[in-house]
Amino acid sequence: MTQGMLGFKPKMTQNKTLKEWQVYQELYHNYIQDSVDTEWEEYCSLVPQDVKPAKSQSDIEDEVAQKHYDIEDDNTKTEVKAHLQDMQKSSRKDALKFKDKASHNKAYEKAIDRLPASINLVIEQFIELTGWNFTILGGGP
Repeated sequence: MTQGMLGFKPKMTQNKTLKEWQVYQELYHNYIQDSVDTEWEEYCSLVPQDVKPAKSQSDIEDEVAQKHYDIEDDNTKTEVKAHLQDMQKSSRKDALKFKDKASHNKAYEKAIDRLPASINLVIEQFIELTGWNFTILGGGP
């Protein structure tokens, strides 16, 4: 309803199809974690201490997952493609089953890390359309 009244058009669609490397990242999170940690430490060591890093750890994790997936063997890529097809047949929420509590928590952490950028897209459009200022508060358990 608000979309029609304000002429708001979301920039992103809700039913985003995951890329193969993203499915790989979810399935092999534990396998790539050491590389993510190493690259994050290297990246942070290059950023001056008084400067906020331009990339987040989630950005680094995405880059590492893409690199790892590109060099994976054909069997692994076939497994990832099959899982992606299964996901497309069912909802994303049901398809991504977490192997353990740590993987589940990491997925939540990643979603929380990306939340400010997502909310910012909406807020910027509201500000542009209304001229108002907005504040969003969030919390959890």
